[in-house]
Amino acid sequence: MAITLTAAGLLLSGGGSRLAALSERHLPSLRRCTHCATVLTALAVLTVGISLTLRSLLTL
Repeated sequence: MAITLTAAGLLLSGGGSRLAALSERHLPSLRRCTHCATVLTALAVLTVGISLTLRSLLTL
């Protein structure tokens, strides 16, 4: 699971900059969504990590 989340984060961080470069040329309105998507993805990964940690601590 850790490898999957790490790979997803690396793909999204690298893909975000490529998407931003593409959006500057073709879709200027997509530029705002790129920054929001990065933050939302980070929050989603953080939320899943915290919930898994709490869940494992409750079973101890």
